[in-house]
Amino acid sequence: FAAVLAGVGWCLPLVAGLVLTRRFSDYEPLKEVEKLTWTFSTVVFRGRGKPLVALFCAAAGVGEELLFRGLLQQVLAASLGLWPAILITAVTFGVAHCLTATYFFLAVLASLPLSLAFHLSGNVIIVPVVAHALYDFIAIQIALGSPKPEGLEGIEFDIDAHQPDQEEGSAGSGI
Repeated sequence: FAAVLAGVGWCLPLVAGLVLTRRFSDYEPLKEVEKLTWTFSTVVFRGRGKPLVALFCAAAGVGEELLFRGLLQQVLAASLGLWPAILITAVTFGVAHCLTATYFFLAVLASLPLSLAFHLSGNVIIVPVVAHALYDFIAIQIALGSPKPEGLEGIEFDIDAHQPDQEEGSAGSGI
């Protein structure tokens, strides 16, 4: 239970970063990030319900944190030391999330508290998993509750979910 609470606490700097980037979204590179995150969130999650979003976020948190903190950071720390491991892990995390140069930079920054959470917890993986999953969930909910970003006004998405009462092959994307 303490690890889960610690993960919630470590989510706070990530959410603070999100709030700051939204506050300064007049900066053109941040507008591009907002468009990408809004589009992804809308296309993948609109109409899906919070439990499915939470499941997705939990899966992403578990998978990415096992890979980046649980494996990469520990292997690198054993051979290079803690700080080089954290920096290399952060850059690798950024590369994995490199949709734009700004998105890369923001992902590198987001990786740092996740790595610190892992290290300072005594390498308890649940701490960064909870922080990561909760951050993703909050970010997706904010995107879903936001109006369409400037520059996407005329763009429509055909993303109607496949409804159980529809016959196979009928309208709907089925995602």
